[in-house]
Amino acid sequence: MQFSKRPPTRRQGVSPVIAATALSLGLLTGAAAAQSNQSLIGYDDLVERLGKEHVPTGAGIRVAQVEGLQNNSYAPNPESNQFSGKDFTFMSGPTEVSAHANSVGGTMYGNNSSIAFGLSEIWNYEAADWLQSGYLRVGSSLVPLLPPPGLRVINNSWIADLQSDAVNNEALRRADWAINQHDVLIISGVANGGNGLPLMSHLYNGLAVGKMDGGHAQAATLSGTDGPGRIKPEIVAPAGTTSSATPRVSSAAILLFETAESDARLAENPDARRPVVIKSVLLAGATHSSAHGSEWTRLPVAEGPDRGVSEHPLDPVVGAGTVNIDRSHQILTGGVHVGTAAPDAAPQIPSAGWDYQSIGTDQSRYWSFTIEEAAEELSVIVTWNRSVPISFNSYNLARYELELLRVDEQTGEPVTLIGDPGLDWFESGNVFSNSPIDNIQHLYTRNLQPGEYLIRAGRTDALALLVSRAAVAWYIDQETTQKTPPLTGDLTGDGTVGVFDLLILLDQWGLCPSTNECPADLNGSGVVDVFDLLILLENWGGAK
Repeated sequence: MQFSKRPPTRRQGVSPVIAATALSLGLLTGAAAAQSNQSLIGYDDLVERLGKEHVPTGAGIRVAQVEGLQNNSYAPNPESNQFSGKDFTFMSGPTEVSAHANSVGGTMYGNNSSIAFGLSEIWNYEAADWLQSGYLRVGSSLVPLLPPPGLRVINNSWIADLQSDAVNNEALRRADWAINQHDVLIISGVANGGNGLPLMSHLYNGLAVGKMDGGHAQAATLSGTDGPGRIKPEIVAPAGTTSSATPRVSSAAILLFETAESDARLAENPDARRPVVIKSVLLAGATHSSAHGSEWTRLPVAEGPDRGVSEHPLDPVVGAGTVNIDRSHQILTGGVHVGTAAPDAAPQIPSAGWDYQSIGTDQSRYWSFTIEEAAEELSVIVTWNRSVPISFNSYNLARYELELLRVDEQTGEPVTLIGDPGLDWFESGNVFSNSPIDNIQHLYTRNLQPGEYLIRAGRTDALALLVSRAAVAWYIDQETTQKTPPLTGDLTGDGTVGVFDLLILLDQWGLCPSTNECPADLNGSGVVDVFDLLILLENWGGAK
């Protein structure tokens, strides 16, 4: 059986070595395994919390599946019951069924084995074609092609080496450029073992995936590529191979993109569906386990004057941890909370939420929270994209640091938790993240004591002309986070929404200042307009 859409195209001069990350699939099969995986990634918790009828399914989201050739084929079988009701577009010419593509597709959007079973539109590419004339156009003077309209996720369950550091870097820069320009999240698996190959797991702006049990290539990004030594993978999922772990993370991202487009508060804010925001939300919501044979750690300094400092934002084996769709969904729907340049004006944030804004060199943004009982864990992520010029011959990367501060109960001033001052306030983890090479910083603390705190994201590079936007996401153990989050629209802080709040909103009507200090911008769109007014009126009088 052969399927055909558009004729294949190839560009001469680039010879990729491409392999599926699991030619011997070794996949978990059967209902019990699928149920176990759903539980491990938080899906069962999501269903219990929202109710089955309210759980996102991936409906309306468009994705691409890129596959290495297997027996000269690159696509799943559209006539399988797994894919009934789904529309496939085969972008790299005629193909027969690839068992590998069938398995990856089933995990990513299959009717019977994916949490994103409601997704119905898939574009399929063969990897060499996708790298070359089909999308990225590596080796040419042309920019990458526009993707299919509305495409949100590209899944790469294959690895490759273009046999030259220069060409590998060009491919990675083109893909990072495309993420910025096309607003698409590229999710790629690392190798199942050894040192692996650089494509496409070595992206800055994408997301690299490994296995929850640590059975994957654990080496940092390779020398010869841009930014050697960065931690990969950045997130993991339960699976027998990285080929099946990768679409499991993609399926979680698909549900978040659907939520960003369908949730009433998020739909009016285009930042909610930015790939870097979804990436940050996935990383901040990840859970930690010892399934890989050792305790999850970012190797923080455990004692002395630098206690709580870490230059390693992620665990060297499993990254931020295991994808958890329930926690990440809570973060995304917790809404945007715009950080301020002045710590004493920082917004009081709920236990789960996010922000996305420009931060200039030598500037910081602050967010405030108060806990009345010890929080078992706190996870905060800031991540940002590198900027690649259209020539693809270089790149620029801002630098950020991330810090947790305590607000002194007597003076109201922020004080450090680094070293001895933090001994009585958190049991373990880090309160300062300052990796010099990764484009992720991560705070993770255990047993944070009651009190008022500030999260600070600060930019430290000297690239004054570089416009950089950072995505910040946080998750504080909700069972022990007792303080009621502020009521949306309560601009005066008096616990109700009324005429004085309306007057403040009308006074701030229009574009927000460049400093982003704009509390009446309730949906975080950068402008105070009718959509913010509708949010305020929806909450008129108090909590519903």
